[in-house]
Amino acid sequence: MRAMSNAETVAEAAARARHDLGKYIAFQARWVEPGAPVEALRDALREDLLRTRRGPDGVVDAATLWRGLREPLLSLGIAGIDARMETLAARAAALDTLDEATLLDTARLAREVADELRAAHARAKETSA
Repeated sequence: MRAMSNAETVAEAAARARHDLGKYIAFQARWVEPGAPVEALRDALREDLLRTRRGPDGVVDAATLWRGLREPLLSLGIAGIDARMETLAARAAALDTLDEATLLDTARLAREVADELRAAHARAKETSA
């Protein structure tokens, strides 16, 4: 078996981040219709941000998940993701007190993280090709 190159390692890490965080950080909120009751959005964000990974090993929130995924991605320019995740972590901690406008903005930030992780994965694949 040949050794993996650094680029392949980064590409694999980016694929994992895209799936593990990017897919689920905005999963429930994307189904909340415009004009839905504010509590529907709050509940969706609670699932997306506080229960991002669920499985036999327990539940992991988005901020904790990101901290575990980010190091191999540093070469991909992830400052925008870091900044959004910092804001999302603070908002997740105060989710029950956020007004509707802030909840909508929080959902937007989560979608942007998903988009940025998709873009980082694409950059990593280009580098490893």
